Amino acid sequence: MRALVEGLFPKERLLSYMRDFIAFEVANEKITKKGAKYHQFFAVRKAAAKAVETHRAGTDRRLGVIWHTTGSGKSLSMGFLVGLLRRRPELENPSFVIQVDRTDLDDQLFDQFVAVRSLVGEVKHADSVEQLRDLLATSGGEVMDD
Repeated sequence: MRALVEGLFPKERLLSYMRDFIAFEVANEKITKKGAKYHQFFAVRKAAAKAVETHRAGTDRRLGVIWHTTGSGKSLSMGFLVGLLRRRPELENPSFVIQVDRTDLDDQLFDQFVAVRSLVGEVKHADSVEQLRDLLATSGGEVMDD
């Protein structure tokens, strides 16, 4: 219990958790509140800091993000990361492209992002490279699932 109190309750961390790491998932007209697990909280914060650092460095802005095991909440971690990064003004209204290699994973991720759209914003799906190009030609700030 002491580790929980000392790890989560410093003011800055608690406010960050409440603001950035609680998602209200809407599915089948039911709302479910989901909070990040400790590994999601710390991994997403570290990945977000790295993304901002990469942006400031003026590199090509591509980076790998997080490795998780099966059943560890990767989809929700990605949602938390997108939610956190889209509110960073220095990233200038970023767009996010989620690319997968399996149809079932594509459907799962799309459904997950739609379910937490209050966190991630509008979610669009591209079925082809042409559609993805058209989506990326917009002003930004969107999540695209290819």
